[in-house]
Amino acid sequence: MPSNAFRFTLSVVSLFACVVVPSLGRAQPRSADDYVFLVKRFALVKNESVVSGNVGVQNARGKLKVGRGASVLGLGVGDRVFLNAGTTVLDVFANTLKFNPAKTFPGAVTQPVPFPVYVTEPLVVPDPFDPANFPPEFPITCGGVSKKGDKNEVFALPPGAYGEVKIAQGGRLVLSGGTYNFCVLEAVRGDISVAGTATINVRDKFGLGNQASLLPSAPLGADDVRINFAGKSIRISAGSRFTGRIFAPEGQIRLGRQAVVIGHFVSDKLRSDKGFTAFPPADAAVCGNAILQGAETCDPPGVAVPPNQNLCRVGCTFCGDNLVQSGEACDDGNGNDSDGCRNDCTLPPPPLCGNDTVDTPETCDPPGSDPPPQGGNLCRTNCSYCGDATVDAGEACDDGNTIDDDQCTNSCTGGPGQQTSCGDDLVGPGETCDPPGSDPAPPGGSLCRVGCTYCGDGAQNSGEACDDGNLVDDDACRNDCTLMPPNPCGNFQIDAGETCDPPGSDPPPAGGGLCRVNCTYCGDNGLQAGEDCDDGNTDDQDTCANDCRVNQPPMCGDGSLDPAETCDPPGSDPMAPSGDLCGIDCTFCGDGFVDPDEQCDDGGDGDDPSDDGSSDCDGSSDDSSSCGGSSDSESSDASSSDAASSDESVSDNSSDCDGSSDGSSSCGGVSDSESSDDSSSDDSDSREQLVPCGALDDDSVECLDDCTLLPEPVCGDGSVNRICETCDPPGSEIGWSGVLCTTECTFCGDGIVDPGEECDPGEDDDSSDGGSSVCDGSSADSSSCGGSSDSDSSDASSSGGTSSADDSSGCDESSADSSSCGGTSDSESSDDSSSDDSSSEDSFCLPDCTLADPEDGDSSGCDADSEDSSSCGGSSDSQSSDASSSDDSSSDAQAPVWGDDDSSSD
Repeated sequence: MPSNAFRFTLSVVSLFACVVVPSLGRAQPRSADDYVFLVKRFALVKNESVVSGNVGVQNARGKLKVGRGASVLGLGVGDRVFLNAGTTVLDVFANTLKFNPAKTFPGAVTQPVPFPVYVTEPLVVPDPFDPANFPPEFPITCGGVSKKGDKNEVFALPPGAYGEVKIAQGGRLVLSGGTYNFCVLEAVRGDISVAGTATINVRDKFGLGNQASLLPSAPLGADDVRINFAGKSIRISAGSRFTGRIFAPEGQIRLGRQAVVIGHFVSDKLRSDKGFTAFPPADAAVCGNAILQGAETCDPPGVAVPPNQNLCRVGCTFCGDNLVQSGEACDDGNGNDSDGCRNDCTLPPPPLCGNDTVDTPETCDPPGSDPPPQGGNLCRTNCSYCGDATVDAGEACDDGNTIDDDQCTNSCTGGPGQQTSCGDDLVGPGETCDPPGSDPAPPGGSLCRVGCTYCGDGAQNSGEACDDGNLVDDDACRNDCTLMPPNPCGNFQIDAGETCDPPGSDPPPAGGGLCRVNCTYCGDNGLQAGEDCDDGNTDDQDTCANDCRVNQPPMCGDGSLDPAETCDPPGSDPMAPSGDLCGIDCTFCGDGFVDPDEQCDDGGDGDDPSDDGSSDCDGSSDDSSSCGGSSDSESSDASSSDAASSDESVSDNSSDCDGSSDGSSSCGGVSDSESSDDSSSDDSDSREQLVPCGALDDDSVECLDDCTLLPEPVCGDGSVNRICETCDPPGSEIGWSGVLCTTECTFCGDGIVDPGEECDPGEDDDSSDGGSSVCDGSSADSSSCGGSSDSDSSDASSSGGTSSADDSSGCDESSADSSSCGGTSDSESSDDSSSDDSSSEDSFCLPDCTLADPEDGDSSGCDADSEDSSSCGGSSDSQSSDASSSDDSSSDAQAPVWGDDDSSSD
């Protein structure tokens, strides 16, 4: 951004630095012309950019985002507004406002946006995005002659319809004004000059490449060039300049780094790179006010401008500004006069000159040779010469002879019969330059005077004390053609040509460069011998450093955090400790901005995806409580718990729970002596972290710490991550039982009656083993099959009974301890005075999740010869079972559906 504009920005920011205070009742602008940028859905003003005006988002749910260090020197209006650290927005209108609470920004906040905006109507009315309000040029038609310019080609087009028109590098297209219809209009490092008021309609593609431009000729302004665009994307690339109005209701405008735009812009979206600058049409440049604005490259006219000290023109541009302006054949912005573009912005002679062959229109070759007549003038660098009988550029005449006193002298400057005058653009006799005001050699020296002479021509003219024709200002003859006073440096007086005195003193600013032996110093705002630059200030970070050397442009890897970077150098750790490392482009995952290789970036607030929910429960677990159960010494009171809660827990059937577990509580059970108190617990809590079954909305998609988006949980992704899943992936085996996970990610034995199942025994029936119990005659502890151990006391007064009804338990008459199958021994006491014994008459759930009627056959393995019938439904010898209030019919109840509240405890 131009330095003066930058100082203006800083002054505005300082003026309005205050704490944000939300307010109500203010009115936001409702006209489209009140905004520099009016977008329909999304606007991004990226880091370090400056918009000298208002930015508004038209629709409900639209979002305005202002990047770190960016400035909106006006209003920021949107349904949702997001402001990063160091942001400057003078006034904010937002329904939803998010910003760093540790930071402040200037201006007032109106929240919410006053009714009825974003409730019943958009921000601007009438709505410019409604096709009914489009300009009459829509829909845009095109077709006709196509033109692809050659490198450095300048061509003009009259109003009309065209196909594809492209301007090549160094070329220029001149539009005379009127109405134009293009299918494609592109400038690749070239320029488009609009000489009259014009409406430019582009159907498919419009763009300006790096360092390209589209500018109206003076005195036209931004409102005199209107572009209607019907395509999807407009690109104004890095370093490009644009002045005009753009209406792209269905397209996105993308602004490149250091681009400068002036005008009014309406589009569906606005995206930008870092460091662009935008001005409203009212801020168009005023050439001559000594302030760089808009498309100006120098101001005021007449001053000498580096790198070649060419003069600033009347239109506030100069040869050497790296932009091909009107009247220039090229402009490479450097001081090399022998490359493809000369320092006077003209092209070198065509390659034919210098091949030792006199080709048309040459009159001599090679340059420097002595063409006829012998002893005359030498061949010039453009392969012409004075004496070739052709009046070339810069010649007043050329008679092709060697007679010096005829009407045309041998220097081709005229003679007795050839009258020349000062101001006729011909350097005649007695003249050393023409016309007055021009910049004769050496470039950047004194201008041509009214008498067509100049200081620096090597001839002492009237009013000059001397003229040595060089640019050395500290020799005997100064560059203003005055004599150097005898030994003035060191007399403690700052004489003409001096900026300090005596040598070694400390001139202002204090602490800057010391006075040299020639009474000049670095910092005097004058370019002295041995200096690359001198801007006269103490800013060591601008273009000219305080040692009068040109600062190198900021770059990734220089160890300094430049405007385009979020970290530096590459490989460093910008988010200590142990954050993502700085990338080779000096950005990193976690800087809050989505870089090209990232899917998202929330600034380091992403979730850790490392916990996939998979258990490591197996039989060797020493601490079984880690898998949902309680340890041996814990106390358990299930008097008010939901007996079905075990069916509601999240079960990842990839666990290693098996029959060898020393402590069954590691897989959801309770060990011999433990007691569990679940009187007030909600066993469904373990599901609260699961994702609801169904598609995720946008607000549920999370950005992970590696700047990738969390995949949407689905059946088949190998992880039980939705409330409708109990296994994953389909086809996997549940434990060692042989039960397979279905295509719906459920299985028989998960405690949930899924479609196609008549019932489901759940985990209490050892569903992990496929529904077949390991109870047999050798069972040492019969309580593992649904009963209670010899010394246990079980209070099931409100538990709902025993749900196990698997006839394949393996219990038989050889069982040494019948309590392992739930029976009652000889000495047991059973109080069933109030129980409902009808459960023995009901059907029960088989391991294949179908219902079976006990009358259809006794498959349980219990028979009349069994010595201990407790294995088929009773209690052990020393147990005391109080089932006075239990409902034995609970074995027929279905397991609760996932996500339902457990109301059985009520």
